[in-house]
Formats: sequence, C-alpha cells, structure tokens
Amino acid sequence: MKPRFLLILLLAAAVGYFLYVYEGPQGVRVGNQAPDFSLPSRREAVRLQELRGRIVLLNFWATWCPPCVSEMPSLEALRKRMAGQDFQLLAVSVDEVGWEAIDRFLARIPVSMTILLDARGDVSSLYGTYQLPESYLIGRDGRILKKYVGPRDWMDPAIVSEIEKYARGS
Repeated sequence: MKPRFLLILLLAAAVGYFLYVYEGPQGVRVGNQAPDFSLPSRREAVRLQELRGRIVLLNFWATWCPPCVSEMPSLEALRKRMAGQDFQLLAVSVDEVGWEAIDRFLARIPVSMTILLDARGDVSSLYGTYQLPESYLIGRDGRILKKYVGPRDWMDPAIVSEIEKYARGS
C-alpha cells in the first residue's frame, strides 16, 4: 500500500508543478480576459484595450535576461512577417533601471517593435509573470489564447502558422 500512496503523492506533486509552471502562481489563465493596462512607450502610452480587434503578442522581458535577449531577433522577424495584418507585438520590459537600460540594449540589438516599460513591475505582477521571458497571445476579443513560458524561436513554422491562423480569423 505504501508504494501506491507514494506514487499518487508524486503524481499529484508533478501535476501541481506543471500547473504552476504553465499557469503561474496567480496569473491570468488561457481562456480568460487579458487584464487591461496602460504603459509608456518612447512615443506614447499604449493601452491594451485599445488594441481590441487585433491579435496581440504580449512579451515580458528584461535586458539582463539572456534568454530574453536571445529571442529578440526572432520576435523582430515575426513582427516584420506579420506587418500589414491585424497583429500587434508588445514587448514589455521589466527593467527597473528604465529607459536607460533599454536604450543601451537597443544600441546593441536594434529592433523596431513596440517596447513598453513596466519598471515597477505592476503589469507583470498583474499577469502573474514570474519567469522571463513569458508571452501571451491575446485574441481579437481580448481573451488569452495561449501562454508561452520561456524563450521561443518565434519564426518556428508551427508558431508562425498558429499566429497567422488567428490573424486570419480562422
């Protein structure tokens, strides 16, 4: 009887860990409405709710995060590929130093995606982001379609196909 109890306990722990990693400690859930927010870019404040009707890829990152930095070129390539479609990429920096760190980063790795600053971490906390990079694909209706934890090759054909499918509305 003891081995069976231990196996059940280990299985329950594994399921709990899986849910924690893929759903976050308190964050938003796939299928739920994405929490609205407003954050500054270099040009203007961007409010998520104003992007309703578009597919949004919301990426939380930091300049000091090597996996975040490594995925930036493929994020930029995805942004270029999706140009002209109902798609918006928002890269939310959680750098506490602020625009100074982002400007140094952009001098090394120039990208033209929309970068927003969440220096106090209010929005990343709202989303329950605890591991960087972390991304959310948000549908036209403002609901979370998918959550990605960890770095991705955003030009992976499976990911591009999935995002393009949502952008086409099919």
